[in-house]
Amino acid sequence: MREWLSGAIKKVTLELIYNIVDERTTAILEKQEKDKQELLGYIKRLEDRQERDKEELLGHIRALRDEFTERLNRMEDRQEEDKEELLGHIKTFRDEFTERLNKIEDRQEKDKEELLGHIKTLRDEFTERLNRMEDRQEKYQEETRAELRHINQRLDTLMNMLLTLFVERRKEERG
Repeated sequence: MREWLSGAIKKVTLELIYNIVDERTTAILEKQEKDKQELLGYIKRLEDRQERDKEELLGHIRALRDEFTERLNRMEDRQEEDKEELLGHIKTFRDEFTERLNKIEDRQEKDKEELLGHIKTLRDEFTERLNRMEDRQEKYQEETRAELRHINQRLDTLMNMLLTLFVERRKEERG
């Protein structure tokens, strides 16, 4: 009877402990998944922004190309006597266009480097967060194991006390 009672108490206690550990583990995993999804969403928004910036820059380049084409067509319609003057305008415009294009390309390269830096920073932060979460989870598991050991020790003490009381009561009943 005593062994059965001891086994039943240990079983119920262990089941309760396992349920608590499962609930805490599930909560930690859900938090990790939520953090992961937030970071992935942030990276996606950055990629979307980079794509919009790229399209905007391409629009500016197309506009400049269209403007350049329009000027060339107008110049061809002018008379021969304006040819030298028009050639001067073309050279000036070409220089301006090249300068603007170079500025745009420089800015695009700078934006690209900046975005890559942000992405690297986010990746590093994400990795750091994951490492911290893993460390916390490890610490939590260690604490849980220590708690389980403590609870088992207390259960053993209680079982011994119950057995002692049971034996004493038996002795009293017999004697």
